[in-house]
Amino acid sequence: MFVAAGFVPSPPLLVPELCGAAARETDDLRAAAIGVASALAAVADSWILVGEGTYPASGVKAGTFAAYGRDVRVALRPDVISEVDPEWPLAMLIAGWLRSRAAPHVEIHPELISAGTSPEGAVEMGRRLREQCDKSAEPIAVLLIADGSCRVTYKALVLFMIALRCLRRIWRQRWTLETVPFWQVWTWRSAPN
Repeated sequence: MFVAAGFVPSPPLLVPELCGAAARETDDLRAAAIGVASALAAVADSWILVGEGTYPASGVKAGTFAAYGRDVRVALRPDVISEVDPEWPLAMLIAGWLRSRAAPHVEIHPELISAGTSPEGAVEMGRRLREQCDKSAEPIAVLLIADGSCRVTYKALVLFMIALRCLRRIWRQRWTLETVPFWQVWTWRSAPN
């Protein structure tokens, strides 16, 4: 059953090991994103990641930020990280990093969507996710990782709108919006009936 959803941006700058001395400049964004992950972890041990990218062909359960300058290893499950895939999409890397910082007990199930996905494809994905949540008796949270601020590029705006459309189609119920005090990082929880 669906219990909460959170939006976070996906800049690699969230990971302080990738920033060097400039890590302090992104402390507020990092704290807000970790706050969203903590809020989701408080209500669900199973998350669905919705983000842009293609599934890694390797099937490896862990990734690394090595392509971004440092071998920071992350996983989507509490398993031991033995081998890593250097080709993980950024959304999966950020989700794994947030899990390691705020919710190491959580298991994340990625649902990746191509930036070129049609509105109909996004709706179909939303239907599939809705069915998946409805079949589960366990609480499920959704972590939407968007491509940064929707004010940066057209691609970022399109992905953000697809994510919102997916959510709107998945859960047609009342919502309460809790604003985390920085940028466009939000946590949504279903309101009591």
